[in-house]
Amino acid sequence: MTHSLYPANWIDFYNRAMQERDPRLVGHSVEAARLAIHARTVQLARELHVNEVERELLEIALQNLLLHEEQVKRRMPDDR
Repeated sequence: MTHSLYPANWIDFYNRAMQERDPRLVGHSVEAARLAIHARTVQLARELHVNEVERELLEIALQNLLLHEEQVKRRMPDDR
């Protein structure tokens, strides 16, 4: 059985990841969001009519995810 993310839900994955404040869980949430964004990017690439606005939003979302993950992990106590 193959697992696939429904690309239209990338925003749900993104929102969940951006709300994650636990340094131990943020990496998992960010990775799930990145996979959903990637799936949507691939889907957009296959469509004849390119949605430039959504493509730009996907790029911004990826940048925001990386910054968020870095900020949350920076708050992690040193006694890991």
